[in-house]
Amino acid sequence: MEVAVINGLKKLVSTQHPTLAYASTFTVACAYIWNCLASLYNDEVVQLGFVIDCTLRMDLPIPTAYYGNFLGGVSM
Repeated sequence: MEVAVINGLKKLVSTQHPTLAYASTFTVACAYIWNCLASLYNDEVVQLGFVIDCTLRMDLPIPTAYYGNFLGGVSM
């Protein structure tokens, strides 16, 4: 996605939801992708999933360059 598209989506979100404090690039990109998938599959159930690295959220002696000790999955 181009920066102009992302910024346009952020502006749209802030206009339609003025009480929302912040809309991140990740949030608007996920919403856009999910909307495209839902439109593509019409009335079917659509899921969007991604994996996140949770190592920085834990107080464990893990080197910062090591990736993979604590991954979490999200499905919406």
